[in-house]
Amino acid sequence: MARRSSKRRGARRIQKRNYFALAAMALLSTSALASMGYVAYQDINTIKPDVVGCYPTQKPQDQTVVLVDSSEPRFDAVQSRDLKNAIKAVYDRDLGFNESLKIFTTEKTDIGSVPAPVLEICASAKTSIELENIGASGASQAYLDRQRKEVFDTKIAPALERVFARKARAGQQQDHESPILEQLQNMARLREMQDQGQSRKLIVVSDMIQHTVEMQACSTQGHLPSFSKFQTQAYFKQVKPRSLDGAEVTVYLLVRPGLGNGAYSYCTEDELVQFWQDYFDAAGASVTFIRLRDGAYVASDT
Repeated sequence: MARRSSKRRGARRIQKRNYFALAAMALLSTSALASMGYVAYQDINTIKPDVVGCYPTQKPQDQTVVLVDSSEPRFDAVQSRDLKNAIKAVYDRDLGFNESLKIFTTEKTDIGSVPAPVLEICASAKTSIELENIGASGASQAYLDRQRKEVFDTKIAPALERVFARKARAGQQQDHESPILEQLQNMARLREMQDQGQSRKLIVVSDMIQHTVEMQACSTQGHLPSFSKFQTQAYFKQVKPRSLDGAEVTVYLLVRPGLGNGAYSYCTEDELVQFWQDYFDAAGASVTFIRLRDGAYVASDT
């Protein structure tokens, strides 16, 4: 009898040990699952960028829009280099975190009443705090520096090579007309350029010489009147832009040789600049002109 009683007590002790072991395993499993659930919950609720690198934000998103006039003649080698460097500087220095950068051209497949950008990207963060402030996951400074460089090298630089190529792609040359006024009207219609309290910057790369049936600026006498006179003409009513009130405009002016004589006998460089200065003033924008001559970079006019 004593031997059987001892066996029963031993069996009960083993059962208890097995019970406590199973309970401990269940508790650990529950904790692990709860921890995994918390991580998954955190991941679901962490703000992530969209396909072009833009994060959702409660405030209006800052916008930089670039319009490149692709009409002939295009750019010489120095102008092409300077323009690529200028847009790189905008990305490196001027674009804030999550600011949208869009580049439009007037090549055949890229221009229209509702133009499509050849590049659309949002500037990546420069500091981890910028990410954390909007509810996104932070990152090391080394990672952020690599990411920002990678965005430029893989997305922006190839677009700039195409946009500022000295020759247009086969079959994509802009038609012989150069409708600067119409193109600017299209830009002013963009949602990105509507005033919602955000920063709005418009960069224009062009010789700014309008050439359409209605207006052959500089090449036909009387076709570049003072802007005040132009405002009274019926053509202006067709091309008048929406308000650009509060927008910052930078014009990289491709200065054509011979302004004031030859093919451009009917306007001087200063008359051309004054016309567009008055145009942007009337639209409510501040404007800076940076003159790019063939083979030379010239300081800005404000």
